[in-house]
Amino acid sequence: MQPDAAEPESQLRSLQMTVVALILGVVVFAAIAATLGPLGTPFEPLAAGLDPIAIVATLLTISCAAMSFVVPGRLVGAISSDDPARKLAAYRNGKIVAVALLEGPALLWCVALLLGGNRWFLAPIAVLLVLMAAHFPTREAVREATGLRAGLD
Repeated sequence: MQPDAAEPESQLRSLQMTVVALILGVVVFAAIAATLGPLGTPFEPLAAGLDPIAIVATLLTISCAAMSFVVPGRLVGAISSDDPARKLAAYRNGKIVAVALLEGPALLWCVALLLGGNRWFLAPIAVLLVLMAAHFPTREAVREATGLRAGLD
């Protein structure tokens, strides 16, 4: 174990950097896709004017967005111990999973944008980025979720 790994402040900083990195990965890929796309031929619309990849991405977006707000609380709530360090670890894992659940559909929308060139696909990407940012960990959120008071200054 690293010497400062047990310090809540360092764990919070590490988690914040991880969330920002996941967000920036989507931003960079979306910018590249918007600049380079379309690399393929536009998809044939199936239902409601949406092409197959947009239908899959829409269903994935809805399910993953819902799960991203349920999973973190369940991970922290599953810790039966009152040990704040264990709750902090569960909180960290939950936040990473929540943001990753949103990153998947965002990257799929980026691929759809890159292949088909439909600029409307930037809208769900933007919504997913906002949802990812909503999971940004703050000191107050860590205190509330873990009951940890000391070490978060």
